[in-house]
Amino acid sequence: MPTKDVVDIFVQVIDKLEFYWNFYTFGLITIIGWLVTAKKPIPRQLRVLIACGYAIFAAMIVKGLWMSYGFAESIRLDLLHAADVECQVLAQMEDLADATSALPNTTLELCGTSYANMQSTALVIHAVLLILVWCAIFLTPDTKPAPVNQGQSAP
Repeated sequence: MPTKDVVDIFVQVIDKLEFYWNFYTFGLITIIGWLVTAKKPIPRQLRVLIACGYAIFAAMIVKGLWMSYGFAESIRLDLLHAADVECQVLAQMEDLADATSALPNTTLELCGTSYANMQSTALVIHAVLLILVWCAIFLTPDTKPAPVNQGQSAP
């Protein structure tokens, strides 16, 4: 497969990762916003349903991120290997003992950016946010406090 095709796939995978994070952020803000602005008390059964739905949503996002980060890391390593092979071919063709890659900045960036640990990072971030969302769902009061009328004295 030509290097250009591999680079195109790499860019698509990175776009997919950004989509997953954007979608997750939107979903998280929507759930928290709905909980905060709810006018009526949320029944316990609905809270359980929301918590389970959020857990499933987060698990699906983590699965997509996990697979995409793994694929991005594989492509990154393939691109580094292709750059190394290209460098060796140039050295043989031009009789240069110290030939460098035709794309030194890109190669340097690929060497410095690893997606191997991002899978675990995404898992930890989602686990922490899952706990925080569940706390927001289950630790908010079931009833809203009654408004206090100004100017009336308490009995």
